[in-house]
Amino acid sequence: ALPICCSLAQERFWFIDQATGGHPVSHVPWALRLHGAVEAEALERALQVVGRRHETLRTRFALQDGRPVQVIDRSARVPWSVTDVSGAADPEAEMRRLVDELTARPFDLIAGELLRAQLIVLGEAEHVLQFVAHHIICDDWSKGVIMRELGASYQAIVSGREPELPDAAIQYRQ
Repeated sequence: ALPICCSLAQERFWFIDQATGGHPVSHVPWALRLHGAVEAEALERALQVVGRRHETLRTRFALQDGRPVQVIDRSARVPWSVTDVSGAADPEAEMRRLVDELTARPFDLIAGELLRAQLIVLGEAEHVLQFVAHHIICDDWSKGVIMRELGASYQAIVSGREPELPDAAIQYRQ
């Protein structure tokens, strides 16, 4: 993959990340409480569909002549985990601990995987779906795109169809 110059905003996030040692100040967390049955494997497949569609979700960073540059990988997997806390003494407290833990975990801008997700099972019909992205690749508008495409892809997969999302007319590199 050929390196691409960073935007001024990305350079700023790069330098903040380097100066703070990966402090979560630049993390963009969000979570949804899901009620009803959730097919975790279908949800992961849908997440990977979205990850493959968007260059920004396959981006990592490198240094070239002392400046950060974007490197867009041809393929990448969005890190995903499922944790069942339904048997915990206090499932809500355990869920909050897991959410805080994923939110605080530093990103490695050079290695990539700058979006990660987890599904926390509180009960048979109660789940929390959490995402954390580094702000260098994601903003509030991007979260909406991710969620719309994830929902459409999930619905297609659980219905036994392949997701059919329109081609992304523009690849946002921030």
